[in-house]
Amino acid sequence: MEAHFGGSFNAPLLILTTFSTVYSGFTVTGIPSEAYHRGFISLRWVGATLVIVAAMLLFYPRLRRLAVERKYRSPNDFITDRFRSVRLRLLCAACAVVPLLIYITAQTVSFAAMVSGLTLQVIPKWASMASFAAVTLALEKLGGMNSVVLTDAVQSLVMIGAFMLVPWVLGADFGFLPRIAAPDCPSLTLVSRSTASIDAPPAACSLGPDPASPTGPECVPAGCIAAVRPEFYQYPSQADQASILWFFVNMLAAALQPHMIQRAYIAASDRALKVVMVAMLVAPFLAQPPGIVIGLTRAAFEPAWPEVERNSTAFSAVSDELMAKGTFEYVLVTVMTCSTMAAIMSTADSALMGASSVVSIDIFKGSLAPSASKERLVQVGEINSFLMVVAAVFLGLNLSVSQF
Repeated sequence: MEAHFGGSFNAPLLILTTFSTVYSGFTVTGIPSEAYHRGFISLRWVGATLVIVAAMLLFYPRLRRLAVERKYRSPNDFITDRFRSVRLRLLCAACAVVPLLIYITAQTVSFAAMVSGLTLQVIPKWASMASFAAVTLALEKLGGMNSVVLTDAVQSLVMIGAFMLVPWVLGADFGFLPRIAAPDCPSLTLVSRSTASIDAPPAACSLGPDPASPTGPECVPAGCIAAVRPEFYQYPSQADQASILWFFVNMLAAALQPHMIQRAYIAASDRALKVVMVAMLVAPFLAQPPGIVIGLTRAAFEPAWPEVERNSTAFSAVSDELMAKGTFEYVLVTVMTCSTMAAIMSTADSALMGASSVVSIDIFKGSLAPSASKERLVQVGEINSFLMVVAAVFLGLNLSVSQF
């Protein structure tokens, strides 16, 4: 059971697995989509991650020492150890498992959205989700926490390299953010609202369209953020400000997620855990701005793109445009997409293992079968993982990325 749900990992591995856990599928699919729809309000994700690290700093150092001294295995063992209440233990278990089901569903939907966008919806949503479920369950079955951490390390290294390159590649191909921000930026063009076919880009208009021509009244700007989406430059409303504030407050609880607490448990030393938290203070400035730039780039240039790309996610649309630019861009997008899809599955597996440890230790052993063997607890955890994946796929079939 200790090998399946736990372990002991040094600072470099712990940094990479925590990076992969925090910056999961939503970083690649959700943040670009939010930047496309809401503009610069998506910068809230950078601050939100700093709030998560603040909660980690408050909670994790003492929790790890207690976990080592008291031999904690379940993320909720501290609650049991401190209050000695079966009812409270079960309530906390439910409060941990239900949000994780939503989290796993979000990863499932993100994975399916990436596959759908990159294959132009050739692969149906249900097939993507079924593949996701199979690989996720296989990861847990084959190696437990060790397989999750080691795969996280490889995926995170590739993702970090891609995150560092993406803003520069986008800048070289489309223009850096300051260049495409103004309403009359150098890349400004006018294009027709309609296209000849779903795969064809809209026809170009002259910068001084003739209203009498067939395409004149149908022309729209493209290539400049302020010209295409001027609402992005409006001061946030009171509703938006309140939403951002409570978004930060809610993120204080993110550090209490079972799969995040497990990262504190598997730290080889206090020093390793401290190094991780320092690294996580830097990570949001590396991981999240590229997603925001992707969303803003799509917002600026989307009117000039084919209709098929307008109907896909922001990440998929920009990826398709980049792959058409040249071999380097094609390889970069391919590598980033593969590593991100693998990271989504690994992150979901981390969440599954966190939920399974809660169910098997807190609920099954803590209330139903106190004398259960370690092998039996692992089996219960695997059964719980299967049921949660099935539930996540069922929910995901009726949800989209924009609903999270």
